Amino acid sequence: MPSGHVSCALLRVLMLLFGVVGTASCSSTSALVDIWPVRTDADTVSATDARLADGADGVLKLIAAKGEVASASVAFRAAGAPVTVRVQTGNAIAEKVGSEFSSLNVDAHYVKHWFQGEPGWQSHRLTKSRAVRLVPELLLKNPELVRVDRARRVNNVLVETDAGPRYRPTATGQTFTGPHILPQDFSVLPDASALQPIAVPPGMSQQVWLTFRIPREQAAGVYSGAIEIQTEDGRVSARLPYELEVLPFELDPPTLLYGMYYRGQLQPGAIGISSELKSAKQLAIELSDIADHGFAFATQFQGNFNPVSRARLAQLRSAQQSNAYRDIYDQMGFTREAVFLFGIGTAKAAASPKVTRRTVSEYQARGYDHVYFAGRDEAKGEALKAQREAWSTLRQLGARVIATNNRHDLLDNGMGDALDVAVLARDFDPAEARQLRAQGVRRVLSYSHPQTATEDPTEYRRNYGFGLVAADYDGALLYAYQHSFGSIWDDVDHTVFRDHNLTYPTTDGVIGTVAWEGVRQAINDARYMATLERLAAESSTGDSTLYRQVAELKTALRNDNNWQPDEVRGRIVSLIRRALGEQ
Repeated sequence: MPSGHVSCALLRVLMLLFGVVGTASCSSTSALVDIWPVRTDADTVSATDARLADGADGVLKLIAAKGEVASASVAFRAAGAPVTVRVQTGNAIAEKVGSEFSSLNVDAHYVKHWFQGEPGWQSHRLTKSRAVRLVPELLLKNPELVRVDRARRVNNVLVETDAGPRYRPTATGQTFTGPHILPQDFSVLPDASALQPIAVPPGMSQQVWLTFRIPREQAAGVYSGAIEIQTEDGRVSARLPYELEVLPFELDPPTLLYGMYYRGQLQPGAIGISSELKSAKQLAIELSDIADHGFAFATQFQGNFNPVSRARLAQLRSAQQSNAYRDIYDQMGFTREAVFLFGIGTAKAAASPKVTRRTVSEYQARGYDHVYFAGRDEAKGEALKAQREAWSTLRQLGARVIATNNRHDLLDNGMGDALDVAVLARDFDPAEARQLRAQGVRRVLSYSHPQTATEDPTEYRRNYGFGLVAADYDGALLYAYQHSFGSIWDDVDHTVFRDHNLTYPTTDGVIGTVAWEGVRQAINDARYMATLERLAAESSTGDSTLYRQVAELKTALRNDNNWQPDEVRGRIVSLIRRALGEQ
């Protein structure tokens, strides 16, 4: 393997930056780097920074349909001295079909380990000790946007100040009971537009998340390319071949309905960083990001109560702001079957029939078939049953009702016939879903499985992908895209909860996470299953074997929890090939 070199001066800087104790050697230093594939459907992404390469040789292999946005991952390790490197992905060639896959369709981010509240990766609640641990979460092109101080166990983020860019600790030193809007002087700078070089200390590993966007017109075939780790002077220090197989078909839309709880509200004028208030640019970027990840809709919170003054709340609810929000939302390509409003609850909507009729009419004029108002969040017992009259009134006004329930007690309280969409928490209960639909509920959706404070991409992929397909639910409504319990960049400043963030906001951009890409893969999994089910239904009269195999696969997913997403998808691809007459 070719080697690169690090200057003595740069070596000293790196040692200071990463707190390495010792004396820099000014002799020629080797910059050998090992590189290897990392599975995105396994917990390898939770490995510590010091993880050693288990077999640097190999080939990164992935299979994707035309039009799919697919994920892959690699990791590399500085084998000797500290090294500053670049990650390059070249074009890939499919010689048999005479076609090329452009490297412009590959997007790379570094996976950043940073301190998050215990028990990071596992729960949305903080431990009583309020301790922190290193967690791989952020996807960054500029690895220096966030600096981690391991000695002090704190994160520092790059913000814009009157004196120029400066690092500030994400910890506020305060404790909050609700969302906190960071002031203007905490304006987190956006990430870089292109992948930047990264400095890696000796013996330390760095993961890279790769996103392959397959053009719909890409010729089917197996494309061979390579991922290179290059030193600053352009020499290749490590090279990993990759094979991308583009399948000869596009994926169907999922038969499941995927929605995202989105709390962002359009606010004019100067605002800070939070999950709550957004500029027009922030709103458009984040809604576009939700649509790009495969979601059919995002909830609309415009006019919902926030930790702001009554004057600002009135402004958020004004016709001008509401229409400006709707104009942006309309451009995202979300479903026009329904729109879900969480700005004003069912009780207030029922008490204002004139306003409700006008709201329904305005959305229908924009092309939306149905307008949903939200019942009281996670109501139980008498508080749940007390909503029946308001829900009935709204239906008479031409609206529909959506409500969450975290106790799975809608049936016990006899509310199924009064509700249009039920959103149920945590573990799947297929029997409950069927009974609710039998009572009149149009759709049963899943949430809090998990809540979005946890970072593990595998859990999202399993539960909101094939797990959801097998559960006999109608879809999912994830909570939440962003919900800052306290400051959105500080995970331990709330009395109970960790921040519920699939992404993190900046001044005019958004930072993704490994969990967010796990969600994308989950929806892709559902699309693979939808494609297979359609083909099986079309061939059921002539090929009952395929129809039976699909049913058996779903039963196995429901009854056996030991399956791995990539293995299930591979089985589905094989069945699709058979249905299309491929060998």
